[in-house]
Amino acid sequence: MHCNKTGKWVILFEASCGQWVRHKVGYATCGTINGKYELDNCTYPEPKQSTGDQSVYQEGDNAYLLAVVDGELGNQAKLNAAVAIYKLTDDYLAVEKKVYQGWQSDNPTFEGWVGDKTGTGSEAPHIIKRDGLYYMFTSRLWGWHSSPTMYSTAKSLEGPWTQQKILKTYLELKSAPPAWRWWWRPTLSFNTQHDFIIPVIGSKETTYVYVGDRYSQYHHLGVGRNIFLPLIRKEGELRLIWRQQWQINTKTGEWQSVE
Repeated sequence: MHCNKTGKWVILFEASCGQWVRHKVGYATCGTINGKYELDNCTYPEPKQSTGDQSVYQEGDNAYLLAVVDGELGNQAKLNAAVAIYKLTDDYLAVEKKVYQGWQSDNPTFEGWVGDKTGTGSEAPHIIKRDGLYYMFTSRLWGWHSSPTMYSTAKSLEGPWTQQKILKTYLELKSAPPAWRWWWRPTLSFNTQHDFIIPVIGSKETTYVYVGDRYSQYHHLGVGRNIFLPLIRKEGELRLIWRQQWQINTKTGEWQSVE
C-alpha cells in the first residue's frame, strides 16, 4: 500500500516463527514501489496472538490488516480460530486497534472470540467495497483442496457482519470447460480455493477479478496454478462466472469473453 503521510510504499507479510509457533506480521517500506524494501517492524497483531493467512484493505488514508488468528499462541489444536480486522496506525507500520473479530471455528475450547459464532474455519480473508457495502471473502479451511468461497457483508468494517454465505457459481453450457461434469461443483468455485480479489477501476465501470488457487493434488504434476475469473451481479447477488478465455480493458474497466 502507498502511505500518503510518509510517502512510502508499505508491504505487510506473514513472518514465519517456526513450527506451530505461528506467524507474526512483518512490515517493510520503500520510497518506490519497485525498489529495495527494508524491514521496519515484526510483531504479533496482539500480545500472544499469532496469525495464519493475512491480507490488507485500504480506503482513503485508512489501512487495515485482515488476519486469520489463532486461539492460543503455540497451540496446534487452536490454529485458524477466527478472522480479525485491525486498523493500522497512520504510517501503516503497526496495529492501532482491533475493530472486529468473528467467524469462530467449531472449536469448543477456544474462548475470547468477539462477534459471530459461525463458520468451521476460514483462510484467505479479503475485503472489497461495492455500492457502499463491504464484502469479506474467505476460503474454507480445507488444506490444499478446492473449497467453497464464503462471503459476508456489512455496512461498516466494525460490523455487524452477516452470516457467511457460499458464493454461487454461474456456468453457461456454451462456455463449459472440457470434462466439466467431473470437477465442477456449484459450491467449489470451479475447482479453486479463494485467494484474493483485484478491483480493476476504469472510466466506465469497475470489474472485480476473482483469483483462486488451483493446486496440483489431482494430476500430481508440477506446481498449482491460479485461476482468474470475473465476479458478476446476477439475480441481485454476486456470482463467480466461468470463462475459459476473457480479457479486460484496464482503461474502461470493462471485460468481455474471447471466443
